[in-house]
Amino acid sequence: MLLIDLNVQYGGQEVLLGLESVRTYIDLKPVLRELDIHHIHNITAHNEASNLDVLLSPCQPEQAEELTDDLISALIRTARTHYDYVILDIPSDINDTSFTALNESTEIYYILTPDSLSLRSYRHAMNLFERLNLERFENVHILLNQEHDKSELTNKDISNLIDRKIAGNFHSDYLKLQPYINLGEPVFTSEKKAKFKLAKDVSGFVKRQLLTAKKEGDDSCLGFKKQPIRVEYQTGKTSIFVRIRWNDGFVIIKIV
Repeated sequence: MLLIDLNVQYGGQEVLLGLESVRTYIDLKPVLRELDIHHIHNITAHNEASNLDVLLSPCQPEQAEELTDDLISALIRTARTHYDYVILDIPSDINDTSFTALNESTEIYYILTPDSLSLRSYRHAMNLFERLNLERFENVHILLNQEHDKSELTNKDISNLIDRKIAGNFHSDYLKLQPYINLGEPVFTSEKKAKFKLAKDVSGFVKRQLLTAKKEGDDSCLGFKKQPIRVEYQTGKTSIFVRIRWNDGFVIIKIV
């Protein structure tokens, strides 16, 4: 599993995952023409707790100008030859980087929050997706983040307003998550993880995805050959990672 942090100017995945690395994908620019998986392995950071490889964003914001569409495409296409999944963490605005990443993606997870500003942004984004030929209806999945029992707009309200089914709901639980974010520690190491509402949300979402894949005749279980024995999670301020465990190992998927 590979995570590519495409929030080029202000990424921060190294903070959330407690990684220490001075190398980023900008270092691959000189070998763009002959880029292969060995070049990628040479600069990836590795998170032992999640068995996740990470390509970090540039250390200096001004280096964002060095990133080209050709490099992004080459990174993604080369990584696909080796990894089961390549997860792209892209910025919320549509620029050359995010457009290239979206165009290379097979599945897009769009994150909404239960408020009118988020709904307004969603409508503009879907119109833009359509103009850019990115709107593949069956490949765009809507996730409702920061849901709260006292939210004025409910899951049903939002689904009716956007005329789409909500693929996953995730409760707001920031106060409990904050210590782990600040320490750069994964939440799934906590013995109290079962008390998080978010834990149940993420576990339920993953189980539904696995069940859907099974019903549709996908015996590979989301691309994997064996059914998992356990689903765990870790989360940052704006990112949620799901760890799928088997008897002989595990992988991690970023879903939010």
